[in-house]
Amino acid sequence: MGVRVLVVDDDPLVLRSVERILTRASYEVVTALDVREAVRYSSNIQMDAALVDYALANETGLQVLARLREIQPSCLRVLMTGHTDFPMVVEAVNRGEVLRVVRKPFEASALLQTLEDAFASARRMAEVRTAQQKAVDFQERMMLEECLENELLRLAVQPIVTAGSTNDVVAYECLMRSQHPVLDGPLAVLRVAERNERMQDLGAVVFRLATDWLERIPSDIGLFINVAADQLSDASVLAEHIEPLVPYTDRVTLEITEQSNMAAIDGWERSIDLV
Repeated sequence: MGVRVLVVDDDPLVLRSVERILTRASYEVVTALDVREAVRYSSNIQMDAALVDYALANETGLQVLARLREIQPSCLRVLMTGHTDFPMVVEAVNRGEVLRVVRKPFEASALLQTLEDAFASARRMAEVRTAQQKAVDFQERMMLEECLENELLRLAVQPIVTAGSTNDVVAYECLMRSQHPVLDGPLAVLRVAERNERMQDLGAVVFRLATDWLERIPSDIGLFINVAADQLSDASVLAEHIEPLVPYTDRVTLEITEQSNMAAIDGWERSIDLV
């Protein structure tokens, strides 16, 4: 399928002229004479770009492009107008509501060049976003590595007590804490670990820290440790990671976190059999 362009103009002659220019240049063209028609098409058909006349019967082209931006954010928005000095046009360009403005009357070459420039600009912006995202991902990985390797994670324990007048402590629940300056909370650490598929490595650190607590609390007190579903995907890896807990199996309870989707994890049954 080719590049699809929506053209909106309430002048049938202009509409046909623009359609002919774009069709000859191998664009797939969808035309609309009014706002309602344009919105209907945009709600049902993916558009790569929209060429909208400023002076429409009931709404301005800017209003139409603003609505198209909500319906299809990735659609490139180009305004056709006989005036380019309107303050609202300049403001719309500055706000990113309009990517390009083509001035009427225009030559076919000028219209096509405007579209080509719009697509080229969009590609450059996509490349910049991709590069920025890669930089963010790399920085996240480095921060997570700092948490895992530099002793920045620790476990706090919350007592579990019997109901009644004695309130005897029967066990503790482990709660992860982070001393990293950026990943400074358990949710931040968990989200970055999930995005980078490092939940098993994070779990290994938690098991090691839990072992330290088991050596410190009374020998008749149990310890509850949260386990994410991702940690159950490979039984052999899990077996290696929980090895420090083996001497304390009668005191340890592994709790699968509430957010886990067990059905999406292959091999979880073998891991359950293991533990």
